[in-house]
Amino acid sequence: MQNLLDQITNNTAGFNVVAEAPSSESLATVDAAAASAELHALLELTGARAYALDAQAGNTPPDAIYQVVGANPITIGSARIATQVTFDVTLRETSYNALLALLTATETQVQSAAGAISITGAAAAFDEKTGLHMFGLELQYIVPAVAGVGSDYPAVLVSLDTSRGESPLFDTIGHQEISDTYSLIIVSTANDIAALRTQLQSALLGWQDSAPVFPMEYVAGNKLDLPGGLYAWREQYSNGQIAA
Repeated sequence: MQNLLDQITNNTAGFNVVAEAPSSESLATVDAAAASAELHALLELTGARAYALDAQAGNTPPDAIYQVVGANPITIGSARIATQVTFDVTLRETSYNALLALLTATETQVQSAAGAISITGAAAAFDEKTGLHMFGLELQYIVPAVAGVGSDYPAVLVSLDTSRGESPLFDTIGHQEISDTYSLIIVSTANDIAALRTQLQSALLGWQDSAPVFPMEYVAGNKLDLPGGLYAWREQYSNGQIAA
């Protein structure tokens, strides 16, 4: 696996992350905590006080109260590509016009955020008891399975899909071809999948890991649907060798 990762890293220029895809059994709670910290910082950039679960007593709006309502791994086969963390966020202000300004500031921060975060639901309300105007938001944050330095995307996550024995072409006792098939999941925030695929093909087609191993061959590819405005594609490549 490491030789394959090195071949991609050394012969492509478009990927910020080249890594083995983690197991789908990885804990999503760690990703939820990371997303919570980033959301807290994002909300404070709007000028509001940000609180987890409940507002601090004695403080006045503008404020934003958030809580995690879900953390679900996004998997392709047995490989974890990311974790989708869902938040409920309540924006509060003393007037409706001020609330709209806070909502606009929040939308601006979400749109300019480096990570894959999106507003997936919204509803306005008025609390007669406190006299506060409120806006409830549902936010989804996509936490990458492997973080990059400076940017998490574009990324290619590699996993061994299958390893199988082929039927011998001749009656050779004790010798059989064993083929390994790899999945390469390309994930990007931009619509540049075609260019990234071309880089992978240039790096891998015909590449030979070592002398006993057959050159790498292209098997198939298909588009993947991921949330959070991400573009994704799965490439499959295979190689093999004669095992004795």
